[in-house]
Amino acid sequence: MPEKIQLQVEPALRELVPGFLANRRKDLELIGRALSSGNLEAIRVVGHNIRCFSRVYGFEELTALGEEIQQAAADASTLRIAHAQSQLATYLSRIDFPEVGKEQGKVQGKAQVKPPDGGVEKAQP
Repeated sequence: MPEKIQLQVEPALRELVPGFLANRRKDLELIGRALSSGNLEAIRVVGHNIRCFSRVYGFEELTALGEEIQQAAADASTLRIAHAQSQLATYLSRIDFPEVGKEQGKVQGKAQVKPPDGGVEKAQP
């Protein structure tokens, strides 16, 4: 079994990482559908987005994979696209990143509670 990847993320970006990773998993699906339909331009755009967004977060390996997907699509190399897609899936499956707001099994942060009048207000931590 491949070793888990521990992401090192700047505190200012930490809360954004779960959404970022969810979007990269959606990118896998997009690449698969676009590959099936032969839409190389869509794959090139997805690769470009992976490359650019990953760079902002400092994820070098994801940046490189996005660049490979983008270039493979520009070169019309479906074999390279499929290989990079597989590498991306493997990489994402190896990431070990705790959910934001959970620390040692305890939920932290603000919760939504309903006051007696039926409105919604935020509970204090």
